[in-house]
Amino acid sequence: MGSVNITCPEHGCKEIVADAVLLTFINVFEVLGIKRRDHDLKLQASDAKWCPNPNCCRVIIVTNPEKAKDVACKCGAHICFQCLQPPHWPVPCDKAPAYWKKLKLLGDDITISESFVKVRGKSCPKCKRFVEKLGGCFYMSCACGANFCWGCLGTYPNNHIPSEKCNQYKHGDMKGTTTLQVTEEEGYTNVSNRNRSGDYKKAVNHRKGRHPLKISKLRTGSRQIIFKCKNIAKRKGPLYFQMFDGTEDNVSICSDVEEKIKELLNNMVSVYIELHHMAEYCYVFIDKLMKSGIKCSQLRGNADILGYLADRIFSILTDSGDVKDCRPLLSSLLQIQQNTVDITKNIVSFTKKFTV
Repeated sequence: MGSVNITCPEHGCKEIVADAVLLTFINVFEVLGIKRRDHDLKLQASDAKWCPNPNCCRVIIVTNPEKAKDVACKCGAHICFQCLQPPHWPVPCDKAPAYWKKLKLLGDDITISESFVKVRGKSCPKCKRFVEKLGGCFYMSCACGANFCWGCLGTYPNNHIPSEKCNQYKHGDMKGTTTLQVTEEEGYTNVSNRNRSGDYKKAVNHRKGRHPLKISKLRTGSRQIIFKCKNIAKRKGPLYFQMFDGTEDNVSICSDVEEKIKELLNNMVSVYIELHHMAEYCYVFIDKLMKSGIKCSQLRGNADILGYLADRIFSILTDSGDVKDCRPLLSSLLQIQQNTVDITKNIVSFTKKFTV
């Protein structure tokens, strides 16, 4: 097929000349032409495809195109390498569109997103309900029935004493206010029974498990655990976390342990997302197999375990408020990580038997 790579002219040297070096010898348009031909040659190979992201111009190259399933581009796009559609393993490429069509038909294809609206206001001095002021004077009425001054928060008629704070013309409506972020949740409810099989409902509920609000809670929880681990390591020394020890130098150990704990917790958020994704499409696959009269209790058991592991991660990362010793928590996460690898191998082994 040929190559457009230009190697060093020195005898016996096979180093490829970098683009920056080429630009010092030849015209920029010639370099662009070389890169364009390189792209074209790569796309002619079976192991390379254009990233389907319209805002990306990268070529995705895999080492084993026949076995490549879900791949990720550097732009962040995750796709099935075979059909260039959203990842759907272990569901075959020709079966996945039927599931996506059903999602739209039954109204379950709700965009998993979240929108935030920030408002400024104050808390009612009686019920503490957040109140937003939209013009008018400083005399405010809350839904609880309390009447109060917006400036000093004194309640009428008995607990309001006029003061410098009550001067609306001097301070305006925004002085002393706080910002509240109001979240509109979409696609976060459980799936109803109407016209939906049990496996389909499980698939959709796992789809909802990847809602950004849940991911946000996981990231917040992981940051809190990282902070706790740092404080514990400072008080008790880095050897306290022996499961992460990798060197004898105390300074290096401290830095190394913190990085490994941070890496583990960040990885577990990704593992959580992948567990729900695999479980979703396992149930879609089970639904297809059952309709074909194929028993798949083994795959169903593995899919149930995927859901259990995802729930464990969510529980550990979001419910660590009173934890005094982080070692059991970290040990559990390491075990979940290994269990995920084992279950994935089981699913790979099972799905090799079928071409649905």
